[in-house]
Amino acid sequence: MHKLFLTGFMGSGKTTLGKAFARACDYSFVDLDEYTERRANQSLSSLFVERGEEAFRFLEHSMLREVIESSYVVIATGGGTPCFFDNMELMNRAGTTVFLDVPIERILLRLRLYPNERPMVVGKTDEALSAFVRDRLNERLPYYRQAQLVFAADRLENEEQINQSVQQLRALIKNATDSRRSHPLF
Repeated sequence: MHKLFLTGFMGSGKTTLGKAFARACDYSFVDLDEYTERRANQSLSSLFVERGEEAFRFLEHSMLREVIESSYVVIATGGGTPCFFDNMELMNRAGTTVFLDVPIERILLRLRLYPNERPMVVGKTDEALSAFVRDRLNERLPYYRQAQLVFAADRLENEEQINQSVQQLRALIKNATDSRRSHPLF
C-alpha cells in the first residue's frame, strides 16, 4: 500500500485517524480540504459562497488528481469527495480506499463538540442537524460503500482509542492485502 484514502461523512474521524495512521506508518498526511484551501488561498466556506458547489467540486477533483501523484501518503478526503465526478473510481485505482463507518449518533456528538468548524452545520439546531446528517448520509452511502474496505471508526475519542484504531486498521489492510494476493478474483 502506497496510498490510503479515507472516506466518510464529516465527523467520521478521517483527519484524526489519518494523521495518527500516517505517523505510525511514516507516511505523509494530506487533508484534502486543507490542501484545497491552501492551493486556492481561500476557505472552503468562501469557495462555496463565491464559486458555488459545482465549481468547488471541480476544484476539489483537480486537487485530488494532484495529491494522487504522491506516494506513501494517507489522504483524508472531504465528506463529499467520493460523490462527484469519477473520484471514487479514481481513488480505488490509485490506492486503498477505506470507508470510515460511524453510527449517526456518534457523528452528531462529534459535530456538536465543534459546531463552528463545519460551514455546512453552523447555526443548525439539534433537530435540524440530525435531519441534515441523516439525509446527507443516506445520499452519500452508495458512494462510500464503493470503498475497498470498511472500518468502524466510532472509537477515536482519546489517544488510547486512536492508537488501538490505528492498529486495527493496519491489521484490516494487511489481511485484505494478503487475501488479494492469494485470491484469483483480486
